[in-house]
Amino acid sequence: MLKKLLVLRAYVPVFQIMKEWFNSNFLSLNFDKTHYMQFITKNKFLNKISVEYDNKMIVQTNFVKYFGITIDNTLFWKQHIDRVTHKLNKACYIIRRSKLYFYQMRH
Repeated sequence: MLKKLLVLRAYVPVFQIMKEWFNSNFLSLNFDKTHYMQFITKNKFLNKISVEYDNKMIVQTNFVKYFGITIDNTLFWKQHIDRVTHKLNKACYIIRRSKLYFYQMRH
């Protein structure tokens, strides 16, 4: 328990700096789009922690999409590959269907 409190206290100065920067630039944190992610290994489980900013809870997530790349908390590529494969399958299907349509138009 003491270790978790020390970890959370380490974030307080960072959040204070963030809050000052947001206020000085007339910005605010969008809590619908703000999440945190704990990275894990296959031998370690997640520690239950709660992250709070400006008296609001920040939600934990297991994956995030960043610049079109899906990163998960285990740093495996399965979820990203599944998404890309699904998109490529749709594109290939459309190309195959279009090819038949354009071939019929030429003849």
